[in-house]
Amino acid sequence: MLQVLPILAIFLSGYIFKRFRGDISDALVDFAVYFVFPVFIIYKIHFLEFDASILKVSFLGICAFTFGIVFTLIVTKIFSINKNSAAMIAISVAFGNTSFLGFAFVQTYYGEDALSLAIFYDQIATMILISIFAPIIISIAHEEQKVSFKQVIISIVTFPPTVAFVIAIISKLFVLPNIVVDFFQIISKALLPLVIFAVGMKFSLGFIHSKKRDIALTLLIKLILVPLSVYFLATMIFEVDLSVKVAVIEAAMPPMVLGTVLAVRAGLDKDLGLGSLGVGMILSFVTVPFLVWFIG
Repeated sequence: MLQVLPILAIFLSGYIFKRFRGDISDALVDFAVYFVFPVFIIYKIHFLEFDASILKVSFLGICAFTFGIVFTLIVTKIFSINKNSAAMIAISVAFGNTSFLGFAFVQTYYGEDALSLAIFYDQIATMILISIFAPIIISIAHEEQKVSFKQVIISIVTFPPTVAFVIAIISKLFVLPNIVVDFFQIISKALLPLVIFAVGMKFSLGFIHSKKRDIALTLLIKLILVPLSVYFLATMIFEVDLSVKVAVIEAAMPPMVLGTVLAVRAGLDKDLGLGSLGVGMILSFVTVPFLVWFIG
């Protein structure tokens, strides 16, 4: 639990800053997404040695997505949740905040060496899958406001971290000059405090009042059932190593900001989506330390 206190302190600092000086999170997020995050990805992937752990973490990420969808179908059926809200729950539990918050938690508990595995989880189990399945989920629930595959794919392939991921893979064919490596290393160190501070600014509980039950069900699936399912599956087929632990923590991340925004723009349940986003952020500071303790 103590390891997460610095992250929580930065998170709360962002929230307090917003209360007194205003919300500048959009500018900070743009700076992170268009500059710091791409540099960070190139730096980490360039020096990564490809092995079976990458396939393992990617496979478990796809399993986390599958578990999320299955649990959503079961819960929404039991509680007779309408199609619009059910689709928002599916988006919320299938796609987590595996980059910003995920990287912060992984680095805090498992060190910088684990971040390369987290990057592959994020790209395979989040970015690729959201480009394929988000339009399907949204279209099924809200036929009047469909989100096309083309729109989502364009937004994903032009997303700076995705472009940086491709560049990083290509960069492994070359030797980077020391001055470039030093520059990348310095910039990369700014990622964690920058994004957590910005996430703290974005935190809000203003949408929870009318959707308490559905938010609770969404976060029960996302923060508890999915990561535990990934862990128990992994124990049956793999040795529990660093890649498994990274996959479990990434699977335990609260709902993804991009996925929620896409769903809200398409007319899905706004209060449920934004409420799950806000409450999930703060609850993750309790559930993640528990999971880290549980998996050992």
